[in-house]
Amino acid sequence: DLYSIRTKRWHLIYNRYDGSYELYDFNENPEESENVIEKHPELAERLKKKLKKYIEKYSALSVRSSEIEPDAETKKQLKALGYIK
Repeated sequence: DLYSIRTKRWHLIYNRYDGSYELYDFNENPEESENVIEKHPELAERLKKKLKKYIEKYSALSVRSSEIEPDAETKKQLKALGYIK
């Protein structure tokens, strides 16, 4: 999963799989080809904190499809279509 936070100038991206972060400066690099996180560590930390709060607030609202149990009618339709056995 990728999460990100943007301002008019900055774009911070968090890769949940490997724990990495990337920071891009839209003013200097609008195509986002140069990760400048090491050049702006204080800014990156501030954006990370904001992103972490956002993830904590809204991740509780999300549900993965593997956590949803379909009802009997849906299972019947999925079987008819060959998606489940």
